[in-house]
Amino acid sequence: MERSSLLERAFAIPATISSLARQFDMNHATLIEPPLLSIATYQNRSLSKRGRRLWLVLIAATVFIVASGAALAGAWIILPFAGFEVFLVWLAFHILARHDLDYESLVVTKSDFKWELRNGLETELLEGVRDWARFCRGNNKFGSSKIQLMYGKNTVVVGRLMSASQRGALEGQMALVFRCVTH
Repeated sequence: MERSSLLERAFAIPATISSLARQFDMNHATLIEPPLLSIATYQNRSLSKRGRRLWLVLIAATVFIVASGAALAGAWIILPFAGFEVFLVWLAFHILARHDLDYESLVVTKSDFKWELRNGLETELLEGVRDWARFCRGNNKFGSSKIQLMYGKNTVVVGRLMSASQRGALEGQMALVFRCVTH
């Protein structure tokens, strides 16, 4: 009996400490509110940086083998165009790599919200009091759904990295935590 109560006490203390740590931020000594809504979206990259390098080498090898064969047959004028093709593929992969770390996050608590978007080298941020923020749903010029978050004079488009069905689900969640306005 005494042994079980020691075990219960030993396991109860860390549980109590961890529950307090979730509610209290030791660095800033402020209470942390649990989020009402927390969403983070990232770019979908099926080809890693190493995979892109491998594909570039394979494409370059194929192009230069074919171009060398044509040059040996007398069509040497093809070689510069082959190099240009490989350069364009490298450029496309380079532009994609600049957006590998793109993300969008939205965290809404009982009192405030924070929206952040990283697009390439730029980061956009909108944060403020939740009760003063509002959102608008509509369609863009291509007919797909568009969600705008408005705070003061600032308006941002939310869900840029989401599919249309994911934006539809986000609209429903945002309607629960923000006032909806129509344009």
